[in-house]
Formats: sequence, C-alpha cells, structure tokens
Amino acid sequence: MSATFLHRNGRVFLAHRLKRLSDRLVSEIGAEIEHLGLKVPPTAGSTLALLAREQRLGIVEIAQQIGVSHPFVIRLVARLEELGLIRVQPDESDLRRKWVSLTAAGASEAAALARLNVALEECYADIARETSADLLVTIDAFEVALAAAPLRRRLADHLNPGDDS
Repeated sequence: MSATFLHRNGRVFLAHRLKRLSDRLVSEIGAEIEHLGLKVPPTAGSTLALLAREQRLGIVEIAQQIGVSHPFVIRLVARLEELGLIRVQPDESDLRRKWVSLTAAGASEAAALARLNVALEECYADIARETSADLLVTIDAFEVALAAAPLRRRLADHLNPGDDS
C-alpha cells in the first residue's frame, strides 16, 4: 500500500481512516448481501438481528440497543417496512409508541444474515490473527477512554496546557 497523505500524517486523520474502513466494510458486506439475493440494506443487518432476538421493540429501544439516533431508526424502519421486512404497529396502551417486528420475509432475511454473520466473525478473526491486532478490542478500549475523558476535553488540555479553567 502506498503512503497517502492520510497515512503520512498518522493519528491526526484517525477518524477519517476509520470512516473509510467502515465504508469499505459496509460496501463489501453490501455486495455479499446482494450476491445472496437479500433485500436488507447492509446498514440494517444489526436491526434485523436485534428484532429476530427480541421479537418486538419500540423505535427508542432499537436506537438505544444499536447505538444510533432516534431519527436514523425512524428512517431505517420506514425503509425496512417499504421492503416488506418489518411491520410497524401502534402500541394500544401508548399511541405515541410504535412496535416494530419482523415479517416472515424479514425473519427469513434475518436467518440468512445470521449465517453471513458467522462467516463475518470468522473473517474478522482471520484478519486479527494475520495482523496480530484485534481491532474490536482496540475500539472497545478507545470507547472506554473517550467515555472517561472526551476528545474535546483532551484537546483543550493539549491546546491550553496549564489552564485549569
């Protein structure tokens, strides 16, 4: 791999490189999903897997469980409903809430994705062994470190050393 501007500048562009890696993984997984003849968008696999496990959830619970925004889940649910993979029903006891569950087609796609996920897990394990680096462990550690001291606070410490205000 040739050294690009991003590579030559090390950690400064870490977020950019992680986004590129994420985009690449999503694209390659999307191509495999398409090859398998599935309709689910590659960014919705976790939602189908979650609904397969939980059977029925509200929009807020889905957002919390997969760690994305409420508006993102609303758009995703609309797309999955349009594809016939989920059904959305009002909660009889709270009309502000909507229940989301898999259709038969969605359950079938979730089962196919579960098989794909087993293979993905094996592929990621292969890459971790090849590189002697478990990216998932590193990401988990970064998330814990950033929860303890957010990047903005860390930047302030480096931009204003000795400033305790």
